[in-house]
Amino acid sequence: MIAALLLAGVAVGAICLLRWRLGLLLTLAVGFLQDPVRKLLPGKPVAMVVAVAAFFAICVLGIILEGQRLPFRRLARWYPGLAAPAMLLLVIVVLQTVHTLLATANLVLAGIGLLAYLSPPIALLAGEKYALRFPDIRRWVLVYLAGALVVAVTVAAEYAGVESPLFTPIWGGLVHGAGGSVRMFNGVMRTPEIAAWHLAAGACLLATWTVAARTRRVRWLGGVGTAFLVAVIFLTGRRKMLGELALFTLLFTLLVVQDRRGSSRILQLGGAALLAAVLGGQLFQSGEHASVGGYVERGLSVVTDSVERLNTMTIGMFRWIVLRNGFFGTGAGTGAQGAQYFGGGAQLVGGAAEGGVGKVLAELGVPGLLVLLWLFVAAGRTLLRVARFARRAPSHEALRIYGLVAFLPANAAVFLTAHQVFGDPFVLIVLGLVTGSVLAYPRIWQQRQAYLERARRRAAATAAEAA
Repeated sequence: MIAALLLAGVAVGAICLLRWRLGLLLTLAVGFLQDPVRKLLPGKPVAMVVAVAAFFAICVLGIILEGQRLPFRRLARWYPGLAAPAMLLLVIVVLQTVHTLLATANLVLAGIGLLAYLSPPIALLAGEKYALRFPDIRRWVLVYLAGALVVAVTVAAEYAGVESPLFTPIWGGLVHGAGGSVRMFNGVMRTPEIAAWHLAAGACLLATWTVAARTRRVRWLGGVGTAFLVAVIFLTGRRKMLGELALFTLLFTLLVVQDRRGSSRILQLGGAALLAAVLGGQLFQSGEHASVGGYVERGLSVVTDSVERLNTMTIGMFRWIVLRNGFFGTGAGTGAQGAQYFGGGAQLVGGAAEGGVGKVLAELGVPGLLVLLWLFVAAGRTLLRVARFARRAPSHEALRIYGLVAFLPANAAVFLTAHQVFGDPFVLIVLGLVTGSVLAYPRIWQQRQAYLERARRRAAATAAEAA
């Protein structure tokens, strides 16, 4: 099996290097396959988590070997407000990586830090480069949706009692709290947390593509698929992803209603989702587990617990984090996901750094946190600018851009209270691709308008010559 995996890896790597656009789509497939493959390997090697990052890096190398450049300057020219905080944060990350090396003499921790902080911007640049036309964005989203739906089917199958070594969690089990003790299901993914994030991302993207669909049949099918993804999230026991969905729905609806070109489609999506929820509830009730009440109660408790958790994981812990890690932090990677295997994690930075903001404060210190907040504000203004720009686009494109725009702040809100899932390279790559696609759209639209204008001028010149 190992020999076959190595051969397949070499083949995929060659494609990523020689045909990076196809390789990027294959990298998304690798992201979904790496967890089930890891479960089948002896010892379940931790290194499999970064397999997707390795293939993605080869894709970036393929871009460079083609003689192309990553669009640093173009993005800085289009979005000058993002350039300053992004570059300053990059400098801080590099300095804090050196800090990690000097303080811990641990090259692995420093590498984890660089991977965690540099994966999103590099994926952003690659995503912007990939999106030459709008169909390019649609292509990678559909590949990702296929993977997310497979994950949903495996989580539902595990809940229904299907047994497989592919369903064995790397971490998971029972969770206690609202709804009593419930078992968390993860399907083929390594943990319920990772499964829940991809299910939520799939639900957001499928809802977006459903609302933008041009036929009623596709919208109803998409609504059923979206409801299925949402229902399966409850089975993972991870409540924060339901909060992400709620915020995404609010932001997406506001953007769509403001545009006034998709309000009725939102209602159709809701109707299809409601019907699917009723039918799905009946199916779940007839399964091995007699009741889903515990999962529903736990999921809905996110509404009452979110404010308390937000305070606990952010402002309420800042003082303790600074006292434990100092004004300038302990260095990049020391509190990242996976760092606990190499001498980092809570044993080094303390358990108070569980939230994303707390993790940044623990690693990059107060200066790093302030620059990150500056970057968040600049990014929010940029997203609003792109959303306003999309109003002039055809409705089927504008609605999709609205969904991608809404997806990003919804994830930022989850990051505030829990950073663990955002230490996963695959998650960071997907977020980078979404951001790159959003930032690429104004360029795509203007290039298309310029092409149409040139075509009109040529047609007018030809008509004049014929006359």
